[in-house]
Amino acid sequence: MVFEPRIKTESINLHGIESVPVEKLKLRPKRVRQKISWKSLQPLMKSIKLFGFNQPIEVNNKNEVVIGNRRLVAAKLGFVDKIPVIRTNDGDYEA
Repeated sequence: MVFEPRIKTESINLHGIESVPVEKLKLRPKRVRQKISWKSLQPLMKSIKLFGFNQPIEVNNKNEVVIGNRRLVAAKLGFVDKIPVIRTNDGDYEA
């Protein structure tokens, strides 16, 4: 059985959602979760592989992840090329 992801990772442009290459995205230096365990990433990587992204990650204008740090790391480790993102103007606040 093949599962079709709700949000596909190829060129998305619905409701402000963009498809951005993972190499252009970066984690914020002052993020809440400084450490992400490999054990917690494994189920997330499997879920992304099977279902894709159920919701996009949120990034600021500097391409820093505001919401979705674990999803970005899991996508990079799971060899995902592009990630659906929503840009926000208020993502430059201090964590």
